[in-house]
Amino acid sequence: MSELRLGQADELTLALFARRILRGSSAEDASSWAVAELRLGRETEGVLIVAGLGRNAAPWEVDRYLSQALEELGLDPPSREEALNWLAADLAARILSLGVAPAEVIYPYVQDIAHLCISLGYPDQLLAMYSLEDDYGIFDITGESAASWAADVREEARRLTRAGAIRQE
Repeated sequence: MSELRLGQADELTLALFARRILRGSSAEDASSWAVAELRLGRETEGVLIVAGLGRNAAPWEVDRYLSQALEELGLDPPSREEALNWLAADLAARILSLGVAPAEVIYPYVQDIAHLCISLGYPDQLLAMYSLEDDYGIFDITGESAASWAADVREEARRLTRAGAIRQE
């Protein structure tokens, strides 16, 4: 794989491919990536086409022109593992950046990590967060407070950021 250049578009490249793996091609995601590339002065025919794709562009169109844009820029798509590892680390970092936020603010990120856990085949490193997602909203039954749940999530996010790469079985 080509070495990804540092900068906003590189994070967007990893985010774009992580979302493509999890949800399929999105014209909106691809267009945001292309606009970031254009802002960095990386203008090619493919990048211009992707930047101009409408919200309802067909997935095959997105794939075709995104592949063209990446080829013209000399970039290979990140591997599945690389993109999904980046996404897990990014989600954990976002949780930590929220500080002491209420459970309802943290929950969407935990939910995304749980979906990622499912997509990756339940790797050990994500099982605790998957379990925490399952525990959300049943505080009255378990006796755990929302604040305690949020603290557990933050601790697990710290562990994820220290753990590094997620190994797929």
